[in-house]
Amino acid sequence: MFTSITVFQVTAGMPSSSADIADLLEPHPFVPTQPTQDLSIGWVPPREENGALVEAIAGAWIARISIETRSVPGSAIKDAVEKKAAEIEEQTGRKPGKKERRDIKEDCLLELLPHAFPKRSQVPVWFAPQQGWLVLGTTSTGKIDEIVTQLVRVLPDFCVTQINTQASPQSQMAAWLQLKEAPGAFDFGHSCELKATDDSKATAKFASHHLLGDEVLSHLVMGKMPTKMSMSWDGRVEFMLDTSMHLTKLNFGLIEEATTDEKVDAFDATVALETGELIKLINDMVEVLGGVLYPGQQPNDAEQDDAQGQADVSAVGAPGANVASSATASTPPPADRAASGDPEDVEAQHERGEAVGAPF
Repeated sequence: MFTSITVFQVTAGMPSSSADIADLLEPHPFVPTQPTQDLSIGWVPPREENGALVEAIAGAWIARISIETRSVPGSAIKDAVEKKAAEIEEQTGRKPGKKERRDIKEDCLLELLPHAFPKRSQVPVWFAPQQGWLVLGTTSTGKIDEIVTQLVRVLPDFCVTQINTQASPQSQMAAWLQLKEAPGAFDFGHSCELKATDDSKATAKFASHHLLGDEVLSHLVMGKMPTKMSMSWDGRVEFMLDTSMHLTKLNFGLIEEATTDEKVDAFDATVALETGELIKLINDMVEVLGGVLYPGQQPNDAEQDDAQGQADVSAVGAPGANVASSATASTPPPADRAASGDPEDVEAQHERGEAVGAPF
């Protein structure tokens, strides 16, 4: 169910029950895009054979949102605009001005949208009432913005902020690699990406590689910092950690072998096992990153300096703790998180740069 997650703290308006959420989501079902519509977003049942919009399983409240977009390639828009502008110049003897060209572009988009193929995706939405979390099964900034906006519109007084930690994931990843020791129940994987902090943005990528060797260390000494790194937790869950504490490429393979019992509903078993493991993983991750950094609170510089001193992170050019900015529900998460290099956001940026009509 979950292949990537972004974790938010619900600061206000957590619904009292899954039934309350379902009642509030019911007036907003998913409807496919119309021919001239570039975006449609709405709620669908998380379990296909069941019409319930919210499932309550092992303390987790699970919903699912469906997003459909239509995108017209930018080159097609440009060609259509140039053609119409040339026709106007030929008929009137004048070139269209900027405002007129904008109007022409909008008209061309409306003409071409019906011919664009719709692209649909679904995102699991997990309310964890005991922990006070909202967990979205995506790291795409565009999708996160849309989902949080939808929830704010339908849930009374609902407000969230992305969980931030006392120490930044980037500084801690660098310290762990320098110390050659993973914290707590975590262990190193076999891939990572290091990027220079200067204007060169020089990048070194390692795949299927021993991360504690001299090659990775040499890049740290030259001033590169980790932007993402594969890890495992308790020998049970594999994932990729990035600088915004996004968890991607989640792999529950060892756990999900336990769901083969035909007497157990596969959906219920998957939800119970994945959410149960993720609660422990997230809590452990927050702990090894120094604990939660609450809005308005200053990072614990002493603890960060101690960790960096032990690892001699200053020798590899590590900056001070880079605390990720928080996002309230009324102000969706900032778009610059795509800089983390997450595959979903890279794809989203590509589509925004090459296509017109869809926000992601």
